[in-house]
Parts: sequence; C-alpha cells; structure tokens
Amino acid sequence: REAKIDALHPGSAEPIIGAASTYLRELGLPCYATPEQCAVLHEKIAFKELCDSVGLPVVKKIDVDEKNLSATAAQISYPVIAKPVDASGSAGCCVCRNAEEFLSGYDEAKRASFTGKVIVESFVDNRSVYLYYTFSGGKPYFTGVTRKYTVKYPQGNYVLSLRLGESPFIADIRARFEEKLFAMFKKIDLRE
Repeated sequence: REAKIDALHPGSAEPIIGAASTYLRELGLPCYATPEQCAVLHEKIAFKELCDSVGLPVVKKIDVDEKNLSATAAQISYPVIAKPVDASGSAGCCVCRNAEEFLSGYDEAKRASFTGKVIVESFVDNRSVYLYYTFSGGKPYFTGVTRKYTVKYPQGNYVLSLRLGESPFIADIRARFEEKLFAMFKKIDLRE
C-alpha cells in the first residue's frame, strides 16, 4: 500500500497462482482467483469432479490399488496416462502402453507430485484445444482458442511444442460446451 501498488499479476503457472492468491489475500490486495478457486482448478481430481458436476465430459479415471501396483498393471486396459494430481505443464505425465511402462510411469508421476498423489486415466490421443474467456462485470466473454501440439520425449513424456491460435472447431465446441462452462464458472464463483 505504501508503494501504491493496486494489484500484482502472478502469471499463469498453477502452483504460482495458488501461492500468489493466498499471499495477496493476506496483504489485502486483489487477485483474479481466490485460493479456493485455485485449489479446485489445479488439483486434477477436484477439477474432474467439478466438470462432471456440470455435465462436461471427462476422461475415464482408472481405479488403482497403490499397495499392489503390479496387480493393477496386469488388470487395466492400455493405453493409460499416469499424472500427478497437482503438477502442471505436463510434468510427470506418462503415457503407458503396457504394464512395465505403467509401473515406471506411475512412479515418475508420483515423484512429480507435490503431495505424492497420482491419477490414472484412459489415454485419449487427441489434439488439445484451449478456450480462453475474459471476465468483465461478472460475465465471461469468449476471447479465443488455441490448438496444442505436443512432442514425445524418448523417456515417454509429452511436452508442449506449438500452440496455434485458431481452430476449425470453435463454433462446434462453443455450441456443445459453452453453457456448461458458464455453469462451471458460476459454481466456483469465477467472476473477474
């Protein structure tokens, strides 16, 4: 306040936004997301539950017996993806096409997790689309879309290699999902 700072923009990495929103709240300064919103948007299981609660499709979660990963590895249908529930930027995400890859991928995902928790899902080989909304006066406005292209490193990780700013699927995606996205925004009180 003495420096006449009205707000800080922490960037776009989920762990940083969550920490910054808590810190800014303690300082009495505004942030575009609350710590509670950050928690549900960042933690993959909570986010899947939020999406499911408003009717947005989610990838099938695979139940894993962590005490007996070998038995799980022998029983699941491949391919799957093992992901840390709380990391970002594809850190620790491993596509597993067989039991051996699953056991090593699960271990890698667990090491990349801040809490040591992993989610395993059916692997869907697709082109990711990112939708962007800007909030003003409490209302969301569609502001853009990008397509994500990834490359696979030799150790199995997929990482962002290119984002293109347009998609032939904009109209279809908005028609199918925008009402549900708005319901999700409202459910967690995302306004500004």
